[in-house]
Amino acid sequence: MAKTIKFNLILDNKPVRTIEELQENFCIDDIQEFYENGLLQKWLKVRGYDKYLKKVDEIKDNKNAIIELVKIFEIETSKDRIEEGIYSLKSKEEKKQRLEELDKKNHKLEDVVNAYHDGYEKIKDDLIEHKEDMPFIKNAVKTIYRDYFRLLKIDFVSFFVTMEQKSPLTLFAMMMQGGYRNSGLFDDKYKLKLFNLRPNNVLKYQYDTNKCWRKITDKPARIVKLNDSSSYVGIRESEGMQEFAGNSRKVKQQKFEHGFEYRSNNSSDYVLYVEDVSGESAFEMFCGETEGYWQDLEGIDTKVMVLSIPSGTKIASPKDLKTEYKAEDVNGKFLILDGLCYKSNTDSESIIYLEV
Repeated sequence: MAKTIKFNLILDNKPVRTIEELQENFCIDDIQEFYENGLLQKWLKVRGYDKYLKKVDEIKDNKNAIIELVKIFEIETSKDRIEEGIYSLKSKEEKKQRLEELDKKNHKLEDVVNAYHDGYEKIKDDLIEHKEDMPFIKNAVKTIYRDYFRLLKIDFVSFFVTMEQKSPLTLFAMMMQGGYRNSGLFDDKYKLKLFNLRPNNVLKYQYDTNKCWRKITDKPARIVKLNDSSSYVGIRESEGMQEFAGNSRKVKQQKFEHGFEYRSNNSSDYVLYVEDVSGESAFEMFCGETEGYWQDLEGIDTKVMVLSIPSGTKIASPKDLKTEYKAEDVNGKFLILDGLCYKSNTDSESIIYLEV
């Protein structure tokens, strides 16, 4: 009987022999390719992982296969990471199709140039269309850097103005990636412009409304903090809509498209809010005193880019609490850290950051 020849999968440039190693080195691009060419199934078979092989063979929707593979191999990852990977696969497939179309046209120079410019303009249009979709944006700016960077350098002034007005998250996503950070495109002038695009207009309303509802703003808004001294604070979009109490965690996840109403029963009650910010759902904010202690905002496995912190506060990575950063070290510098700890002496201003 012929001996079964075992082989390793190469995921994220690392040899994989076991399911545990596959889980540790799971790479969406690699695993999708191995699934499509059948190498993943052969590896599962020769390694004796029949239970996993059966589940993989039962996948019916190849377009969404990666979602099923994440479930089958019990990969712990966020929804945004999966969506970002799916967008990456989609953009590679679109690029492959464009190259195949050009090949059919015998690579005429004019066709190649036109296709190159059309591809770049399409990504710009897509970034505007998906201006609230951070996973899509992260993948799109990677594609621009990989395929269209020379054109971007020529077009950068116009590109920046367009995205500044129509898709600000695009510019923040660029600052998350080393290629752009080291390219020289974002000089001090553009860094300052980008810094001023952050949702820094945190507004405060403090008043005893005597339990009556009061309209605070008609503009789209997001709640940063509710201070509830009376145990009667409430927020709602308008009469008849869902009401959120002062202790509700869901209120910070809610975007009030048409502004919000507020009620209270104590002059110490107040609400902090941000209004009319494009892409604001991607920004993370925290407001509160930490009484001299470090507040863990993000774990060590989560990279963050800190946009701004209030004067007198400090941040650090959980990896190294001895290395502290003050406001002058952070604001306008787009500092990237592994995890985030925060020490604050104010409950009226927010730290603002993005997950990388």
